[in-house]
Amino acid sequence: MPDCEPLIYLFVPGNRPERFTKALASGADRIIIDLEDAVAPECKAAARTVIGEWMAGSDAPRERVLIRINDAATPWHADDLTLVSTVRALCVMLPKCETPNQVAAVLACLPKDATVLPLIETARGVVALHEIAAAPGVTRLAFGSLDYMADLDIPAGSLALQFAAAQIAIASRCRHWIARSRRHARSRRHARGHRYGERSHFGVRRQDVHSPFASGCGAYRPGAQRPGTGLGAACTASLEYVWRRRNTGGRQNGGPPNRPES
Repeated sequence: MPDCEPLIYLFVPGNRPERFTKALASGADRIIIDLEDAVAPECKAAARTVIGEWMAGSDAPRERVLIRINDAATPWHADDLTLVSTVRALCVMLPKCETPNQVAAVLACLPKDATVLPLIETARGVVALHEIAAAPGVTRLAFGSLDYMADLDIPAGSLALQFAAAQIAIASRCRHWIARSRRHARSRRHARGHRYGERSHFGVRRQDVHSPFASGCGAYRPGAQRPGTGLGAACTASLEYVWRRRNTGGRQNGGPPNRPES
């Protein structure tokens, strides 16, 4: 099998086991055995049974077989997770994915080094796109355009649909960079959390307090955030100075003294 990433995915109804082997021989890079839209509610239990039997008795390469389960809001989701855990599926397509926690719940049922293919089909999924793309176990994203159109009540070919498709494609392409960036950002925040008393812009020192707002006045309280450099740090330092002027009434940590009233 080639080492390049798969380009062609072929869906097969989960209750038609006679088609599974034929689909593998079709030339598609991956086949997706579908337990969701292709299987009627009254047939889902039987479909799980035949999928389990086929996976147990077939010598088909497991890395070419995905299983699309039902989404987390359906009554069939838990039984689908039991199935993919039993057959030790190496990749699961998760429809209507909206949070990285949903990805983690599926991944916890799979063997080590297994992956999850999130299917973005709702506005909430698009809003959480970068978090989902950066979740452990995610190697790419997929777009369910029909359900997305239904969720937003938009027609085919609309700019809203094209915008979502472009955003998903970009996030899928940059998923490794997004994950690395978030890990590095967490490391930097953790490192800064151990450095107190460090000078920031305008000679103002950061202070360590728990509440981000001063009680009673609603003003920004210093130390609530520890920004990096540039404009954000400069603005924060200015807010810290305003807070001290308002709440201390005097010179503190390098701030200028009160001017006498005329």
